[in-house]
Amino acid sequence: MEIIKLSNVKKSYYDVNRELSVLKDINLSVQEGEFVVISGASGCGKSTLLHMIGLLDSPDSGEIYLAGEFMNSLKSVELFRNKNIGFIFQFHYLLEDFTALENAIIPLLVQGYKKKEAVKKAMVVLESLGLKERENHFPNQLSGGEEQRVAIARAMITNPRLLIADEPSGNLDAETTSSVMKILRKLNKEGLTIIFVTHDLSLVEPTDTHYTIKDGKLILA
Repeated sequence: MEIIKLSNVKKSYYDVNRELSVLKDINLSVQEGEFVVISGASGCGKSTLLHMIGLLDSPDSGEIYLAGEFMNSLKSVELFRNKNIGFIFQFHYLLEDFTALENAIIPLLVQGYKKKEAVKKAMVVLESLGLKERENHFPNQLSGGEEQRVAIARAMITNPRLLIADEPSGNLDAETTSSVMKILRKLNKEGLTIIFVTHDLSLVEPTDTHYTIKDGKLILA
């Protein structure tokens, strides 16, 4: 099943004197269960593309469909995004005054889960990521890899159909990067569709669908 479809998507930014065309006529089709890698030079538009796929930004023109839903026809973009899309970024963006468990349950509380039910579900996810003994630790008490695993738990807690990972290993050492990638690969083998942006081509596997962005165009690598 096609879970993502972009047709002739364009995006520009403007300053006082000129228009900067970032993405030009982007066409993309992603099937459910794919692991898609997007690479390219810094500033080429990788994050801009992810933000549009993730419904955090809108294109200037073109069409975006997610799980068969036309983005522009959604009555509640925020609700659709919260239920269907998980995000992991280079910076984990954990709330420093919240424990690992409290950070993980936030998306469920937004959906209206009762706290007791959300905690029960979060504990299963945290345990699966090796964080059972760290549930009551605050971010400043966790290692960089543990913080990123909490961010993964937060992204996975709603059982999304799509996981968007924007340079999730950018601030991690080689050993921790390997650990995070094993988690993402496992999730993908279990059927989760993943869009993964990276500048580190050593993380690309032969079975991945690999695109690069150059001069505003999305090219199959």
